[in-house]
Formats: sequence, structure tokens, C-alpha cells
Amino acid sequence: MAAAMGVVLGFVLTVLPFAVLGDPWASLPEIGQIPALVRSSGIPQGAVTPTPLLPKRKEGELRLFFVGASMTFGLPFQPTGRSSYACFLEQGLRKALGRSDLHVRPDAYPGADSPQLAEMAERCLGYGASHLVLVVGTNEYLRRIAHGRPLRGETVLARLAQDLASPRRLWEELGQGAKAWASELLPAGASGGAGESLLGSKHKALGGLPVGEEDRVLVEERLRRSLLRVIKAAQAKGVPLILALAPHCLSITPPRWSPAPPEPGVDTLVSEELRQCNPARLYELTALLRRYADRPDLLHVLGRIQLRLGNSEAAIRNLNRAQDLDGAPMHRTSAIVRVVRELAREYKVRLLEFDDAFLGPDGLVREEYFLDYSHPSYEGQQRLARWLAEQLCGEFLPPLAAEEKLAFDQALRDYAKGAATMESRRLARAEIDYNNGKYFRLAGNYREALWYFERAMTVLDGEELRKAAAAARAALEGAK
Repeated sequence: MAAAMGVVLGFVLTVLPFAVLGDPWASLPEIGQIPALVRSSGIPQGAVTPTPLLPKRKEGELRLFFVGASMTFGLPFQPTGRSSYACFLEQGLRKALGRSDLHVRPDAYPGADSPQLAEMAERCLGYGASHLVLVVGTNEYLRRIAHGRPLRGETVLARLAQDLASPRRLWEELGQGAKAWASELLPAGASGGAGESLLGSKHKALGGLPVGEEDRVLVEERLRRSLLRVIKAAQAKGVPLILALAPHCLSITPPRWSPAPPEPGVDTLVSEELRQCNPARLYELTALLRRYADRPDLLHVLGRIQLRLGNSEAAIRNLNRAQDLDGAPMHRTSAIVRVVRELAREYKVRLLEFDDAFLGPDGLVREEYFLDYSHPSYEGQQRLARWLAEQLCGEFLPPLAAEEKLAFDQALRDYAKGAATMESRRLARAEIDYNNGKYFRLAGNYREALWYFERAMTVLDGEELRKAAAAARAALEGAK
């Protein structure tokens, strides 16, 4: 009798909640959009453009796929996809080595996170890839931020219900079939309840911020599972895999979410010094940080000033801490980097850290090669291609002789003349600024949103941009 009751009780506690409550993990918006035709065909986008590749690789042919998100896609340059570092690398290597059977292709979609990247990588492996580079570290928190509420329930009962309703911990299937973010980055009704803005105005932003520690652990676990999926798939196919950490220009983009300013002086100082970076404010800033030690916006400003004063070690420490404390992290955190490094070490997979292509003498990624925290400029895409040639030649390609390096550089210069239109190059930074303004607005940070909108307006024109700036300005006025 007791055994029978145990079976019944087990059924009630596990099966029924799953049926009634559904799977809370499956409701997150799918941000990076992989076209349905690509998914159903099994053909990687990178195998189609610029010239189609046949499903079966020929003897001796080299197919190197770079699987990644928007920076691998070549965002925001037009025509689409032609300004990726992978395209530059292909042009340079073909010219330097005299090989028309050498294909380097970006298989990338803006907003893609690790489960989507794993899906894309598996398609590349099934389409004759001879080598695969998986570029990770971006967008891991995007779905959680768009969700608008904690993944883990805020009460013990809510957490128990979640655990019982999702016994498989469905991170690998997270977000399948969910709504995608629209052009404004958030579909109607996806926020799951609005939250107060960073500055405490009456305007609403996304709920569920800041992203809590338990949710961050779940995101890290999801990344780990996705990477293991690709590592095992590559091993099964016998295809050499390289993991790559996307670059992070720490000093160029401030944190998106900080607590509401505890006093007017904090807001004023951050607003002014994001624009001016005045070393004379160091004492004032240090005094504020003694009282508010964990404010990411203050730490970011401090790091920028320390960088300007030549104290790069302290600057790097504070800029990294600011990123880790950001309540709406849009890019890699220290925890994300740790997961990737640990897996690469454990499974003996080569790891490329794209930061190394852009480091200055101070040990930080140089701002002149970036449009924002993660999107390289046109020159930055080319610099990364040159660095990758140095890293890969001598491994599965012959080392480049001096004259071959000259041919490589000339091929990049020739390709750069027409890979992107002059107009898209002129508008690139402003378009990224406009997009970043939208992200800051969603995090409730109207202070920085307005900064980005106003900077974009010096180049771009349009009613929507003007409305966005006016709304951010009104939100700030309403908070006073």
C-alpha cells in the first residue's frame, strides 16, 4: 500500500505539474533569427554565399566555417555579410596561397546565442566542413533579459513548481517556438510585466532586472551544455574544432543597468564623465565609490579615467568589475569567459581569444577598432582577419612567407574597396549607436539611452529616432 501511494504521489508531484504548468524554460523569446528555410534545408547560410558549395567536399578542398553572431555576420555593413572578417580572411588566403579550393565562410546571425550557435555548427559539420571555429561569448543573457522576469521563481513554492514542471532542465531546448524580438527588440507581451526604470521615472522598462545570481548560473550551465554539444559533434565527425572568445572592448560602452542613483551627484557625475572623462574628477569619484562600492556605472567611469591616467592595471580591474555587476549584461562576463576557458582546457580544444587581435600596450582592446563593445569597425574586421591568418597558418595551413604576407595584405585592400558601400561605412557607428540606445532604453537606462540617441542624430535622420530621443528626454525630466 505504501509503495502504491509512493508511486501515485510521485506521479502527482512530477507528471501533473509538468502537464498543467507547462515548461517555464520554453517561453523565452528567441532573439537571433535563423531563417526557417535554412533550418529545414540543413544547409548552412555560409555554404550558400557568396558562391554555393556542394554538399560533398572534394579531395583536398578546405572548408573553414566561422560560426558566430553579429560581429561574425559583419554587422552593420552593407551589403549583408560581405564585411565579415571571415570573408576578408578567405580573400587574403586565396591570394597568398594561390588556392581557389580554399573556402572561409561566416555562418552567422545577429543575436544568436549558444544553443542557436550549436545548431548552426551542427549544420556546418554535416555540410563538409574540414575545420570549424565556434565564436562564443556574446548574447548569452539576451533571452533572459527579454523574458522580463526571473527564470527562477522568487519564492520557495514558485521554485519548487518550476523544478517539478521542468524535470529535464530544458536549457538545450530553451526558447524553441517562442516569439522573436521585433525591430524594436521586444515583441508585444514578451516582457512578462514591466519594471521601474533605472532612474525611477514613471515610464516603464523591462521587468526582471537586475539578472540575479541564480539566473546567471543557469545561463552559464546552458552555455556549457551547448559547447559540449558542439565538441562531441565535431569529435564524432572527426572535424578539428577551435573555440573562440568574441572580443570585448571594455572601455567603450557603459553598463546598461545600475541601481537608481542614491543622490543627484552620482547621476550628474556619471552623465558628465561618460562624455568628458576628466581626470580632475578622480578624487570626487573615489569618494563616491567609498560609499557606493558596487555601482557599475561609477566603476566604469573610474576605469576610463584610470585608463586615461595610465593606470591600466586598475582600469582593467574596474572595467571588468563594472561589466560583471551590470544588471542587464549584453556581452560576456567573467563567468562566461571562465566557462569557455575551462571547457577548452578540459577537452583539449584550441581556444582563440579575439581580444588578442586588438590589444594595445596598456593590455586593453583598442577603441579605434570598434564601433561599440563587440562590433568591430571596418578596419577592425580586417585587423582580425590578419591576426587569424597568423594564428591558423602553420596549424592546418602552411606558414606564409614574406611575399605571401604582402599578397595577403594587398588582397585585403582590394577586397575592402568594394565589400561595403561607402554609405554604410559612413553610417555604421551611428546605426550601432541607435541600436544601443534601444537596448539601454529597454533596461530602463534613459540617461545613457539619450546619450546614444543624440550621438546617432548627428549623422542619422528620421522620425523614429527623434521620437526615441524625445521619449528618453521626457523620462529623465519625469524622474526629477
